[in-house]
Amino acid sequence: KGLHDAHFKAAFTGLRNNASNFCDRMLKEFAENVAELHGLEELKARAAVVFDEALSSLPLLPAVNPADLVAGENNPILAKKIIGAGDVDIAAIVNRLGSSDWMKAGIGYFTQTDPHCPFCQQTVDAETTARLKGFFDESYDRDISLIDQAGESYRAAAGVFVEALETILAEQTRYVDVAALQSLVERTKARFGANIQSLARKRSEPSSVVALEDNRGLFDEIAACLADGATKIARHNEMVANQANESERLIAEIWKFIVEENRGVLVAYHANKTACDAAIAGLNASIREREGRQAETLQALRALEA
Repeated sequence: KGLHDAHFKAAFTGLRNNASNFCDRMLKEFAENVAELHGLEELKARAAVVFDEALSSLPLLPAVNPADLVAGENNPILAKKIIGAGDVDIAAIVNRLGSSDWMKAGIGYFTQTDPHCPFCQQTVDAETTARLKGFFDESYDRDISLIDQAGESYRAAAGVFVEALETILAEQTRYVDVAALQSLVERTKARFGANIQSLARKRSEPSSVVALEDNRGLFDEIAACLADGATKIARHNEMVANQANESERLIAEIWKFIVEENRGVLVAYHANKTACDAAIAGLNASIREREGRQAETLQALRALEA
């Protein structure tokens, strides 16, 4: 009793200061307890919850869904070389020189210096200007818009994802492995940062092919960590909702553990008690037999005296 009193006081109510009653209860449990056997550490963890008079439910973990991030990391626009229209007569030379990104940036400056080239200051005739502008057609603009959307969507999804994880960390929920989750969050932030830089490069160099780091493996690790915590929280809340029944069951399982922990002593006691009971029964039978014979002898003597 003294060994486990600090953790299992509720299971020893009415017995803690009475060794005789405790022993009687131990023998009763040895004979009758059919509860499931659990390890000591599990029983301690459950006792800390079930026997807590201020026990209350815990909030569920917020949803953390990486679906938008997975889609963003595999967006086909990132692998597309966006270089402008191929049917314009200057397309061949632009493609051969690989200068479409430089030219597109230059057209932005050219709108401010027209009709002079913003780089060499020479006059650019209207026909050449039309050819340059025609190279970057509506299809090009649509692809650039898709790149912008990809970047914005990914940054937004990454922000929501990290914020949800940091909210869980801030709660310091005892059923979540905070150290493991913190490490996963740091890795996530680093990978998101690298992908966002790659998205920025794709925007500044549309003709380049960009491959974002695929984080599905990392997302699976996070999901597993959170699933373990969510399962434990659900179990905690179930215990809160059924505290009376949980307490009764836990007390039975605590006694089962104590009985098994002391089974050797109890078995020896039971064997000795059985032997002693048999010896006492034998002595009582012998006494009763002798008393019977004595009664018969006295009856015979009285008959002779008469």
